[in-house]
Amino acid sequence: MRRTPHPTLGAEEPEASARAVAGTPPDPAPDVRPNVGPDVQPEVGSSAAASRRGWPLRGMSAGPACMGAWFVVELVRFSRLQMMGVHDAELQRTLLGRFGWYLIGQQLGVLGAYLGIGVLLGAVGALGFRLWEWARGRDLPAGRRWLAIVAFTVLVEVWRIAVTVVHYPQLFTEALYEQGGLRRELQVILTSHVPSWLLSGGGWLLLGLFLAGPLVVARRRLDARELARRAGRAIGSGRRRLVLAGSMGAVIASLGVAGIVQRSTARAGEGLAPAGGAPPPNLLILAVDSLRADRVGVGRTTVAPNLAALAARSVQFDAAHVTIPRTFPSWVTLLTGRWPAHHGVRNMFPDAAERERVGETLPTVLTARGLQTAVVSDFSGEIFSRFPAGFAERDVPHFDMRVVLAQAGFNLHPSLAPWVASRIGHTLFPALGAAPDNADPDRLADRVIERIERLSRRGPFFVTAFFSAPHFPYAAPDPYYRRFTVPDYAGRFRYQKPIAALGNQDGSLDFADRAQVAGLYDGAVASVDDAIGRVLGWLEEHELDQNTIVVVLADHGENLYDDDSGMGHGEHLHGDRALNIPLLVYDPVHHFPPRRVPGIVRDIDLAPTLAHLLGASMATSDGVDLAPLLRGPATSLGLLAFAETDVWLVPEGVGFRRHERLPYPALPALVTLAPDDDIVLEPSLRDLVIVAKQRAVRTERWKLLYQPTRDGVRWSLFDLRADPQERRDVSNQHPEVVVDLAQRLLGWATLDGSAIEAGFVLPPTRTAAR
Repeated sequence: MRRTPHPTLGAEEPEASARAVAGTPPDPAPDVRPNVGPDVQPEVGSSAAASRRGWPLRGMSAGPACMGAWFVVELVRFSRLQMMGVHDAELQRTLLGRFGWYLIGQQLGVLGAYLGIGVLLGAVGALGFRLWEWARGRDLPAGRRWLAIVAFTVLVEVWRIAVTVVHYPQLFTEALYEQGGLRRELQVILTSHVPSWLLSGGGWLLLGLFLAGPLVVARRRLDARELARRAGRAIGSGRRRLVLAGSMGAVIASLGVAGIVQRSTARAGEGLAPAGGAPPPNLLILAVDSLRADRVGVGRTTVAPNLAALAARSVQFDAAHVTIPRTFPSWVTLLTGRWPAHHGVRNMFPDAAERERVGETLPTVLTARGLQTAVVSDFSGEIFSRFPAGFAERDVPHFDMRVVLAQAGFNLHPSLAPWVASRIGHTLFPALGAAPDNADPDRLADRVIERIERLSRRGPFFVTAFFSAPHFPYAAPDPYYRRFTVPDYAGRFRYQKPIAALGNQDGSLDFADRAQVAGLYDGAVASVDDAIGRVLGWLEEHELDQNTIVVVLADHGENLYDDDSGMGHGEHLHGDRALNIPLLVYDPVHHFPPRRVPGIVRDIDLAPTLAHLLGASMATSDGVDLAPLLRGPATSLGLLAFAETDVWLVPEGVGFRRHERLPYPALPALVTLAPDDDIVLEPSLRDLVIVAKQRAVRTERWKLLYQPTRDGVRWSLFDLRADPQERRDVSNQHPEVVVDLAQRLLGWATLDGSAIEAGFVLPPTRTAAR
């Protein structure tokens, strides 16, 4: 009799029951999981394959492999070792012999950074592709997955480079613009036609879609419960490894944070309690390297509107002059109130003994008065790492030959710039903090504000903030480098003016080149002005502006091819643009009325004046207290301004030709290395450098210039009222003025014990030998 299938169990169930009675094992249970399509069937393979599928970062090794190869490609590019833009074959051999192993170690550190970036990009790429595999239910073959992660790494790196090219184009000038052809055109297109916000925002949007897209795709195909179950299975087997990786990442991040906290800050002692009476006010010096006086002041809102607004509330000194227009000796003079002949730092390469003999400084005096003292700076402030100046805290870059070589090593790898051209990058690689082509005033403003905020909680403070962007190569970030320049300029100074072209020795600069250099300079000044505006705004927001004396000044001015004076500072004394600095004093404590002071004041007068305003005194100063000019109504104290040149960085150029000098060796042979790798003036050339210095004395009407040459001493007199550009020598028409001023100038030049012979100033060691 035929059996009818059970209506509920199905036709096969009686047969299965019979097999069970007979002891035959039943067929495997059917797969009752939801059918979600053929492309999401479970992977069939070995247990090892299943294990690999469970690790969500399969193929991430493609990232470090790609970046490691990138490092090798850039390393094979040859780069000459230079000092201040000068290449010397003998110097290169010497440095390679002395620092060869250091250079190898430095490059290994750079390689480590590339590999670390590769690990990061490889992990992100691997995770993204794993999410797409999970969403689609199908794995890529191992080889294709590895290549896909390589492509992802390259695309992200190219995107980050493009963003950085727009923001800091100077970091890529040598690798792109100076190479010409397609590379130049690519950089020009990016910096001229692609908004940085679009490039940056578009890249982050695409990266977000790459990582979030799988969730959208999977959500359309699976219900929420199945989505969660699959996500759990995708990452479950790799959980322990992810926890381990996360722990290692946390440790690395912690070390990085610790490094930031400890960044380049040297403590020379805590501030003392006030000597008695009411606590002194705060003092904030906002200094700008190479800032010209004609860019700052009442009504000068085109380039520096924030400083113009401050000038309208301040006492503005229109004729403030420095003695040596170079950063190191000028700062020593500003902070000691002593002539260079007395404090002993006469050039930018002083040795340790010269630095130690400087003596009393404004920071040491104000520390004793009860103020907490600190200096914060970018690349030009490296001098404070070699000259503490009495500051209790120093947040400044270090500088010596190892730093120079490290910077040269980084220049081989422009592709690293997107990851290290930042505050964290400068912390991890301190040599980059001293790089002239990456001084971002906005980043420095953050550090200044943080320092003031911390010190202000403990009592009165004296903070010096030193901004470097207007120093050559005038490398301002986006958008400042193009704000005052011509868009279609196609010359060699599109993004910066390197020191190698300082003197214009070949005379090839035309009007467009000079206009471009001036535009780059103004852009750098504008970038600093905005940063200073942020600092001043923070003081007002936190109600510190009414108890803080704010001083704006420069260490020297800058020549920008005005009246054939060339470019730079410290090479000669023609004109006033390198000697005349802006000087603003905003004092809400003593309530000095806003005014402009036309009379001459000097760098040596600053320290005693500020010490007096804070209830202290400078016992060893050569300067005078400017209080009568601050209070008014006096407009002049009848002061004389003296000046002298520093060492010459280039052999010749516009405004300082060879026939106007006593020659000595070019820069590489002019300096040597101290035992601690500091760069100092060659001892055997010190006397020659002193003898070769050009000197000047200035009254409110006259300027007398002393120039020692191979044909004898050359004297020139200029009537500044009739000839402010100093184009006509009138020494023959006014011999009595020449005699009077020459006597004063030679008296000043011999303050260090020098003697006069045949009209030349001979240093003490030379006269002692006779």
